Amino acid sequence: MRGAGRRRSRTGRAALPFCHLHFKTPKPDGRYPVQLQRLGDHLRKRRLELGLFQKEVGTRLGADPKTVNNWEMGRSEPRLRFIPRIPAFLGYDPRPSGESFGQELRGHERPAGSRSGPWPPTSGSI
Repeated sequence: MRGAGRRRSRTGRAALPFCHLHFKTPKPDGRYPVQLQRLGDHLRKRRLELGLFQKEVGTRLGADPKTVNNWEMGRSEPRLRFIPRIPAFLGYDPRPSGESFGQELRGHERPAGSRSGPWPPTSGSI
């Protein structure tokens, strides 16, 4: 007969006889971002509200699930091709009000006729 003579645990769990620790403090729910500072924070909050996995968000946005994870963890920012899809997924534009996509691009463009190199030009590059 199998297991004859062995004492069975009442809880069904193995326990160490010298370990009598009981943790009573609940773990904080660290899934939701406390402050929405980065675009990844907005994505994570919306994904958790909808009960979606990163794979499902990636399918909706046309991105790889690892890419969505990198956005949420702050390791990278979305490329330009994903920018129109993200506000559609979120239901709002997470950028500060008054800053449109065109204004953001204008902030990064060079003046017409400038050559490649640092902008503004330094005294040694003119």
